[in-house]
Amino acid sequence: MRRQLSLSLRVAATLAVILGMQPLVAWVWPGYADLHILGIPLPWLVLGVASYPVLIALGLYYVRKADGIDDEFSDLLE
Repeated sequence: MRRQLSLSLRVAATLAVILGMQPLVAWVWPGYADLHILGIPLPWLVLGVASYPVLIALGLYYVRKADGIDDEFSDLLE
């Protein structure tokens, strides 16, 4: 259970850092909010479109690692 908790916290922290960088980028680079692609502001595209592949990748990583932890635990019980 500790390993799964650790995995969950690492994945959640990674997601928080990745999505939390959005305001930091806007603060460091003030012109970031003024950029538009196809008439849509770049920050909206990053949050609305680019965040989904990150979520999917983190979800796949979590499921694979959690399954590995469960398999190791099942092997230990046998």
